[in-house]
Amino acid sequence: MKKFKSTVLFIVKLLVAAALIYFLFNRIDFRQVLNTFKAGNVWYLLWAFLAFTLAFGLFFSYRFHVLVRSVTRSFYKSFQFTAIGFFFNNFLPTNVGGDGIKLYLIKQEQGKEGWGKSLSYIFTERFIGFATIFLAWIVYSPFFIDVYAEAWSLVAELVHVDSRKFWLIVGGVLLLIAAVLVLMLLRNKRIGQKILKGLKDFKYRLKQISQRQLVFVSIHSVLFHAFRGLAFYMLLLYFGAIVAPVHMIFLLFMSTFIGFLPISVGALGTLEAAIVLSLVIFGLPEEIALGLALFYRVFLVFFSLIGGVFYLTYRKKNKAGAQ
Repeated sequence: MKKFKSTVLFIVKLLVAAALIYFLFNRIDFRQVLNTFKAGNVWYLLWAFLAFTLAFGLFFSYRFHVLVRSVTRSFYKSFQFTAIGFFFNNFLPTNVGGDGIKLYLIKQEQGKEGWGKSLSYIFTERFIGFATIFLAWIVYSPFFIDVYAEAWSLVAELVHVDSRKFWLIVGGVLLLIAAVLVLMLLRNKRIGQKILKGLKDFKYRLKQISQRQLVFVSIHSVLFHAFRGLAFYMLLLYFGAIVAPVHMIFLLFMSTFIGFLPISVGALGTLEAAIVLSLVIFGLPEEIALGLALFYRVFLVFFSLIGGVFYLTYRKKNKAGAQ
């Protein structure tokens, strides 16, 4: 039964991804997208690739290394685990997920120690990673409130529905989800007890992470987002688009937030839609927005393939060691 549910969930995610990709490519002329790549200055493209490489290969990986260096013993192994996690998140059609495989790899290195400490590493990295860009978005939003008015107008135009009706539908869906969750908790008290026990265990494990580690994780999280934003800006310059650098905060938040939502396989389709929508809000042509989104996806695939090579090497090494 569990396997059946996982299969159905995967098919639903795949359909969501396919529907969004179809919508984007049906709406935007792909020949125009290709033309945008031909007209750009290749040096901006190379700078963008370098910035993405530093963001993911150095700062993103070192953010994880700060927490697990006592386990992995070297940055290279932490980088391997990060890339492998990325491989599972963005390349393979799996329900394990990058965090799950990283948790497993850390546990393998720890040996007899429990899962609690490993889980605290994963959760802390995720929480701080999202918190840094979320705080930047909170600071950004009051100064550029007109961006959200423009976003609403664009969404309303796309879905062809008036404001009141749209919010009634959204509110109804959210209330239905909340009602289902409450009923599940009332019918099965063990779920609630497990959640409380898990939170208490996590609170205890979190205390084992030093303040120094938390500071360094936060610093590398800021650097990761900053260099990712720089890469997006270099891509915009490559396409000849002019957007104020501060608006990269909005783009970063949207792409990060969408990445957290488990509604498609590897955020395929949803990530591209979020980037296109974000850039169209700032007045950019749809073909340029999609061109940027496609380059970002190409880089994600590239980094994921590196993780795939590491994973195959790791498995081969473990099998050889077990014989």
